[in-house]
Amino acid sequence: MKGNDIYYGLGAIKGIGESAINAIFEAREKIPNKTFSSLEEFFNKVDIKKLNKKVIEALIKAGALDGFNAHRAQVAAGYQKYMDRAEENRRNQEVGQASLFDLGPASESAVVLEDVKEWPRPLALSYEKETLGFYLSDHPLAGYEQIASIWTSGFVTDLPRIFAEHKAKPVNENDKQKYDFRNRDGNRKRVVVAGIIAESRELITKKGTRMAFAKLEDLTGAVELVIFPDTFAQVQGLLKEERPVLAGGFLDGDEGTVKIIVDNMIPLEEALRKSKKMILHLHRLEEKDYQVLDSLLRDHPGQTKVEMVLEIPDLDQEVRIEPQEISGVAVSNEFLESLRSQFGSTDFVEMKL
Repeated sequence: MKGNDIYYGLGAIKGIGESAINAIFEAREKIPNKTFSSLEEFFNKVDIKKLNKKVIEALIKAGALDGFNAHRAQVAAGYQKYMDRAEENRRNQEVGQASLFDLGPASESAVVLEDVKEWPRPLALSYEKETLGFYLSDHPLAGYEQIASIWTSGFVTDLPRIFAEHKAKPVNENDKQKYDFRNRDGNRKRVVVAGIIAESRELITKKGTRMAFAKLEDLTGAVELVIFPDTFAQVQGLLKEERPVLAGGFLDGDEGTVKIIVDNMIPLEEALRKSKKMILHLHRLEEKDYQVLDSLLRDHPGQTKVEMVLEIPDLDQEVRIEPQEISGVAVSNEFLESLRSQFGSTDFVEMKL
């Protein structure tokens, strides 16, 4: 890390071999400032015989080809054009001919990428995880922190404190009997956390049933999940998906570590659909954004009621409006991602049960 910049070695990108890395380094050493100025220059200067499609696609997914005035979906859809042009130039040079690309104005012969839609943020992040082993540019849970708070007990980093505070309380014998869980200490604290399943490992018990250990991570950290057979049978599909979930269960701890004995898990999107009301704090947006917000609400009709709040500081008043033209909205990952994409965050959104 240098200042606010994070540097990540090409060798750590899955699918990038030593031969490809050396080809990139050798080409970079021969150009001004040792920095590729465009995608054209990258593909023309690097020995493309050492850059197969697997390597190029890994570079795109990891974000290594960002910064050339084209988003990842565009480069993924059109990189073959650059490779074809580079191969043509190589053949011309071998026979001692100059290509039109070398002789003519760059604007007349430059490769033009198609105007395709950007990858949705969850897809782009899943590609980063696939090639880098972690999320680099963002986190799938970013933007859901406040929205999910109506269901959760706190963040992952709050769990040790919650566990310690609960453990310090006197044990009520009636509660102990009520909350007894698999013949262990009954003085358990139940929590719900939102996060992404970062990894999971299945085991076969002595009885021949399947259970799992998993790691759930949010924006603050990660916590171990223990999923016994009865629960595993209900939630096993969610352990293989990279989408926000709500995991509920009882806290357990040993020697300073905290884990959750899971008894339930559902996609966060499922919980969102059950919300009774969405409150939109308009004063956190700019007035020019109101029309865009109105269009997004109309494009996602559903059952969740919508209420708009506008603060008027000069009058020290708050105005609440239930728009008559919008009967309800379908609260989904797609809708929330649209809000985040348009406005940069979802901190103006509040959910009510």
